[in-house]
Amino acid sequence: MKTIRHAILIVIMLCILWLVDAGAAMMAVFALSLILSILYLIEHIKAETMEMQKELVFHDSVPLEEKELPPAREKAGRQKDNILIIFKSNPNQWFTPYQIQDIYRMLFQPILITSVRRSITDLTKEGTGRIRKGSHSDQVREKWRTNNNRWRYNPDYSPTLNPQK
Repeated sequence: MKTIRHAILIVIMLCILWLVDAGAAMMAVFALSLILSILYLIEHIKAETMEMQKELVFHDSVPLEEKELPPAREKAGRQKDNILIIFKSNPNQWFTPYQIQDIYRMLFQPILITSVRRSITDLTKEGTGRIRKGSHSDQVREKWRTNNNRWRYNPDYSPTLNPQK
């Protein structure tokens, strides 16, 4: 809505400028189209960058040295893959992050709850639809006596219908 108001305001200003000086109005239209083209390119580059970052599994929230990043990314990718295996192995069951953490600990090794949440978030919002988040009514009261969301494997997932890129 704000953008429409700005566009209308710009058109009105250009019309007024046209009445005062047609040459200046033409220059303003040219400058405006140049600015809009640059903004479009910036948004396009930003969208491409965001698309490339979708595959970024390790979130460098605690800055690591460059040499430490590849092993951290590999570990995060393995965690995400293993968590997906848990969901796939139990396609009709809803899980909270704490339940996934417990299962992961039994099957693989101890894992931080933040790593579980990161993997679940990535699997949910990748655009792949590999797992899906339950509704508000699917929440359960769990640790710390707070409501926790639940997720489950998406049985409708299809790589061809949900491309990663």
